[in-house]
Amino acid sequence: MGHGRRFFSSSTVTICLTVMATGAGIAAINGQVGASAGDLVPAPPTISSSPPRVSDASALTYPMDRYELSPDDQLLMSRATIVLASACENRFGVANSNSGNITTVPIDNSRHYGIASLAEAQVLGYHAPAAADPSSSSNDKGASSAWTPSPLEELTAYGTGPGADALKDRDVNPLPNGGCYTQAWSQLVGPNPLDPEVANSRSHDASTFAENDERVQVAWRAWSECMAGFGLKFSSPWQANDAGWKMDEPPTTDELRTATSDAHCRDKTNLVGIWYAVESGYKNEIISMNSQEFTKLDAQLVGERMRAVQALTH
Repeated sequence: MGHGRRFFSSSTVTICLTVMATGAGIAAINGQVGASAGDLVPAPPTISSSPPRVSDASALTYPMDRYELSPDDQLLMSRATIVLASACENRFGVANSNSGNITTVPIDNSRHYGIASLAEAQVLGYHAPAAADPSSSSNDKGASSAWTPSPLEELTAYGTGPGADALKDRDVNPLPNGGCYTQAWSQLVGPNPLDPEVANSRSHDASTFAENDERVQVAWRAWSECMAGFGLKFSSPWQANDAGWKMDEPPTTDELRTATSDAHCRDKTNLVGIWYAVESGYKNEIISMNSQEFTKLDAQLVGERMRAVQALTH
């Protein structure tokens, strides 16, 4: 389906885009990746016969949210990465000019199931609110302009380009593989980290199981019948959500009418409430079925926060 949220991965914080992507690669090589989706067959979870009604998804939380890095965590990790990378670069006679221009990504479930708020639908259609744009969510009040390193600083930061192999620090040590930012990120995540994609994969599994659950399918059909009453023929909420709306232009009258009808029908059938209850149930079951894996993920996040604090206070 491709509509689930993604957990924090190493490319989320913009100041360390390249190194964190590399860090994810390191995690994939050294880490432990659990069973594939085909190995996970959770039983349909038991939910209330009358799930709470949800007409605004902005406050929804999930059992797997705790395995994401919050914006504060992302900010902490990014600042610590800069401190550690700076110490590394200084050994090569390079001053780190990165003043900490950090952008973080919030944990936002408001559009996990598409449009839910009638008020938003009437004004925005299927367009996302401006605040949902990660680029507009900077949490570093001291941030200045974008970081523009010199060629030498970029070389020591990322370790790519002509001359990288010839660089030596004051003790005649070579440049770390991947540069000082990769080394800094590796110091923070610790030895043999789990691949951050493990949590993404598990969350996607739960979303897929939920969408295929008969209770959600019944709710989809009820929603579809309601939409037909407005003269709109869609077999699933995602079909309406992805009906070719032009996101780079203001919403059209047709889009606003469709989205408003969509939100009305979701509320009438409690589509989001049922969907959320079923998916949360699957996520709890998947966590239980992979308890050792999620215990390791939890410990890894605790360790990352601890090492980041140590880097900033020493």
